[in-house]
Amino acid sequence: MLHSGSPERARSERSFAPPLDVRIRSWDRPFVPKTGLPPGIVVNRACDGSRVGLTVEQTVPVIGRLEKTVIDCPNPRALARFYAQVLGMVVNEDSDGWVVIGSAPGRRQLAFQRASQWVPPSWPDPRLPQQMHLDIRVSDPDAAERELLSLGAKRTPAERETGFRVFTDPVGHPFCIVFGHPSSG
Repeated sequence: MLHSGSPERARSERSFAPPLDVRIRSWDRPFVPKTGLPPGIVVNRACDGSRVGLTVEQTVPVIGRLEKTVIDCPNPRALARFYAQVLGMVVNEDSDGWVVIGSAPGRRQLAFQRASQWVPPSWPDPRLPQQMHLDIRVSDPDAAERELLSLGAKRTPAERETGFRVFTDPVGHPFCIVFGHPSSG
């Protein structure tokens, strides 16, 4: 939720339940969890008599927020179907040359736009660089690999794959499945 205020302070808030290991000690000063927060983020405590909660406050100016990631491709509908199946998403917008998918109706998380002169990346060849790729966390990499291959992905092993495997989608964009213990960053 965005709040208007002084020009020096853009503020957005999000309420959430504290993690189990958070101990709220004092109600009269900002609370910073041990996990750390990015600069400019303050966590405030609130109690309305029946509930205790924390509010995250953005204290530095914010220019905007990420709307979605857009991927160029020759056939947006086909590639959107592929990623919707891989990620368990739904198609939320579909017009000529433009398709948007998300994890729920109305969500706009990944978009696919038609590129009239499509030249696929050729990972790991630096002459046609990948430019960007998606990392998709999976719990069972062998099962995920079988499913991905059945949907039209291709396996393109990297030199050293520890905790990840590299694939290309049906039109050549590289992406990785990642597994094992997630990093904290």
